[in-house]
Amino acid sequence: LNHFKQDFDGPPVFMITELTGGEDAWLGKKQRHANLGNTHPWNRYFNRLLDTKPDTLADIERFLKGCKYRSDQETRSQEDFWEPPDQFEKRRSGDCEDHAIWAWRQLYDLGFRSRLVLGTCFDRGHAWVHLFVNGRCYLLEATQKHAMLPRGDHYKANWSVENVGKKKFEFFAHFN
Repeated sequence: LNHFKQDFDGPPVFMITELTGGEDAWLGKKQRHANLGNTHPWNRYFNRLLDTKPDTLADIERFLKGCKYRSDQETRSQEDFWEPPDQFEKRRSGDCEDHAIWAWRQLYDLGFRSRLVLGTCFDRGHAWVHLFVNGRCYLLEATQKHAMLPRGDHYKANWSVENVGKKKFEFFAHFN
């Protein structure tokens, strides 16, 4: 992580990696709307108070390492359910969208420009977060439980959504 100390306060974490090409390479093409599969209106993921209030990426990583990865089938007997962050932090378990949405919300609350990203990792559907800092793009793998940096070349973004404030969200396509 060449620029981590320049871009973030606190100790380095294992759930984040800098992506090549800088911010411009990862912005995608703005869309008017996208049906991404969210279970609730986008504002629902941002409008409830959270009990957990991290100050650094290390705090976010510490919380997420204490959460269990469990499929929606296990937790809700449903194929797909995007749990709001306030519910996720009480359960402390969920799938990739649940982990990523909680991290996205926390990053937004800390003032970071970030996006929830949907795509593939090892050719399987997956969700993670992109952070845009000082012209660079970082990938935050919210389900990371071990001390090994994620490999950015294994991730292929298809869609992303960004909270741009005042109950407004922007959508982006990343198809080539």
